[in-house]
Amino acid sequence: MKQIILFKDFTLGDLSSRQSARELSEKILPDADVVILDFNGIEFMSRSYADELFNVVSALKQYEVVNPCDEVKTMIETVFRKRLEDKENGVTSPKMYRFNNIEELSAFLTAEP
Repeated sequence: MKQIILFKDFTLGDLSSRQSARELSEKILPDADVVILDFNGIEFMSRSYADELFNVVSALKQYEVVNPCDEVKTMIETVFRKRLEDKENGVTSPKMYRFNNIEELSAFLTAEP
């Protein structure tokens, strides 16, 4: 089954937050074999949106990008190329740490490696 996602139906013309890219995955039907990502009418996409979009499409069986403006096309190509290169080279995301207070942060920063 083919599903078409029309970005202009749920945005004001730009794609800027990681959260809105994550929400895209909720719109994708589980039985979709091919997802068509239609960017008609979208004028801007942030790097963070494109990075999260890569995560979303990586889980799909197949996808196609249609009707992107030059800026959106360049952003998608640039970010996706970099993410694929990183994957091929074994580069992973840096580990994230969470501290509840300044004392925990200080202990972390002064700990022996």
